[in-house]
Amino acid sequence: MIHSNMRIHSLHSFGAIVLFLGHSILSGCSDNALDNATEYDFSQLNAPNRETPQTIPELFIYANHINSSDYTDAYFYLFDASTHFSYFSPTEDFESSGHIKIRGNSTSQSPKKPYNIKFEKKTNLFGMGKTKKWALLSNPFDPTLIRNKLIYDLASNLSFIYSPESYFIDVWVNDTFMGNYQIVEKIEFQKSRIPYDVDNGDYLFELVDSEKRNKADDVYFRTPVNHLRITMTEPEDPSSKQMYDFQEKMERIENAIATQDFSEYVKYVDLRSMIDYYWIEEFVNDPDLHTGSLFFTIHNGIMRVGPVWDFDLTLGNTKSEKHFSTEGINAQKYW
Repeated sequence: MIHSNMRIHSLHSFGAIVLFLGHSILSGCSDNALDNATEYDFSQLNAPNRETPQTIPELFIYANHINSSDYTDAYFYLFDASTHFSYFSPTEDFESSGHIKIRGNSTSQSPKKPYNIKFEKKTNLFGMGKTKKWALLSNPFDPTLIRNKLIYDLASNLSFIYSPESYFIDVWVNDTFMGNYQIVEKIEFQKSRIPYDVDNGDYLFELVDSEKRNKADDVYFRTPVNHLRITMTEPEDPSSKQMYDFQEKMERIENAIATQDFSEYVKYVDLRSMIDYYWIEEFVNDPDLHTGSLFFTIHNGIMRVGPVWDFDLTLGNTKSEKHFSTEGINAQKYW
């Protein structure tokens, strides 16, 4: 079990970022919360008693046999930071049923597991927009816990890149304290997130250059011209017609970029998003650039980069001498 006095009072000023941190939460979390010794009868669950106001919102999760392959049934209680009542209701306890699974690549192997969660009903958490799907990032490899949040907020100030909103909360799983987590908007086409629509011929895809990031449920393929290795995020299960349409659009985009003629490729590429994203990657010296978590959208035939994602190893949080140094150029030309 982990105990922490961590408090984050400000994460919004990038001219002079002011952070007040107590003790960092370690990633060496107990696996007791994930074992199969206790079977929860959800019909008998009552909301945890939180009579003492907390300074950070608390999420209590109850679920059996949490794994990375399939969603399992779960119950959630989210408590406000300033009252002992559930976040979902200002006057009484509120239980929200839903589903949970372990998410992530290397982080999924850490004791402090990251999760994907789905509520039964669309829920507006902390004013981030009403939706069912959310990600719980555990940030086990970042001793400060703040790199992802810091860079997401930085990107949100660059209006040409979509950046997921997030919020810090403390998480308990089956009455075991797991530590401080970052609840984040899941990357998807959604009115309150990326307001595009697959029915209108829009696409969201991820460039995954490293096979170490393979996920069992994902389908990987190569772009038609440069043979870049990608996986489709939206639509989740593309039809053959959608795949043909996507390949046609990618061929036009890649051919236009290959001309190196500004007047030609500006018809197919949102340059401002490319510039902003390149600047962010170079500024934070991201060692994971191009290995995965590099997302693109195609909307009305125009490709733009983003959303931003996965920056826990940036800003010198790596053993690589190249990425620990502030010298040189890291972000390489890809097209």
